[in-house]
Amino acid sequence: MGSTVPAPEYTGMDKYPGWIATIITLVVTATFIGALVVSADHGDHGDHGDHAEGAEHSASEAAH
Repeated sequence: MGSTVPAPEYTGMDKYPGWIATIITLVVTATFIGALVVSADHGDHGDHGDHAEGAEHSASEAAH
């Protein structure tokens, strides 16, 4: 009845699970935002030509 169970002794990664989860979340978030910024920068250059072609196409259809 009077036996006590010693508290578990955590070592390595088990010692700080909250810190590890936070660091992994920050890395994934930074990677996602970085990819979003890069894709926004690259996508901006190709859009200018598409709008000009679309305007010419619409004007030629209106002439017919």
